[in-house]
Amino acid sequence: PTSLISDMLTVKVVAGRHLAARDINGKSDPYVVVSSGSHHVKTKSISANLNPEWNEEFQLAMPEPKLVVFDVFDHDLITKDDPMGSCSVKGDVYSGGEVVDKWFPLSGKDSSGEIHLILSYKK
Repeated sequence: PTSLISDMLTVKVVAGRHLAARDINGKSDPYVVVSSGSHHVKTKSISANLNPEWNEEFQLAMPEPKLVVFDVFDHDLITKDDPMGSCSVKGDVYSGGEVVDKWFPLSGKDSSGEIHLILSYKK
């Protein structure tokens, strides 16, 4: 019989450090969009901070481990939010049952810094 409870990936977006400045004041208002398949969740935006602490946890129902993408954006009130970099975590990184707790470097145009993630996959 198939289980009604799907396998679950718990993602904690802990913090960022040395992020790129995107605003005229030399700061950014960063937030993170977590995406996997049709799942999309978002942290709150932290105002004027290149070393933000989000400490937000999300649970994604996931029948099998798959790619999770973390896109960091600078929140802007008037113009479109600016990309600040991204990182991807492949399913095999977190599928072994161990808790993955590490800093992941951001890549992309004019990006800098890294984000601290904690990933835990439960079958």
